[in-house]
Amino acid sequence: MLKHLFLTTLAIAVSLPVLADVTRETVSDVRIEDASIIAVQDIGYRLMFKIANDSPEPITITGLTSPAANSVDLIYFSHHGGAADLHDLTLLPDEETDFSTSHLQARLIGFEDNQTIVPFTIVLRKGSVEGEAHVH
Repeated sequence: MLKHLFLTTLAIAVSLPVLADVTRETVSDVRIEDASIIAVQDIGYRLMFKIANDSPEPITITGLTSPAANSVDLIYFSHHGGAADLHDLTLLPDEETDFSTSHLQARLIGFEDNQTIVPFTIVLRKGSVEGEAHVH
């Protein structure tokens, strides 16, 4: 009887769903550093930041939002100077990407320049990461 009860309990425990949130683990291992917003002639406002993936698995950036802007365009410039919308950007484990460089840009469309610190969200394929940028 005791053996049957043990096996029944073990079967129930094995069949229960695992409630671990893999997304939360991945997101907690993503760092945002040196975030700032600057005015740039001819393009408006640009959000500059570094993002690092300290997790053991790749992450994919799919977008960026901010309540201080109508939208945010992520743009990539090729070696030949051509611009293209950036829809997915994958960062491998222990990889860092710098949106302060000339080839990666986050442009704020309809930005309201009346704040000193602006919150933003980097949207990932599995979750999101919150950040704050200083307006210069």
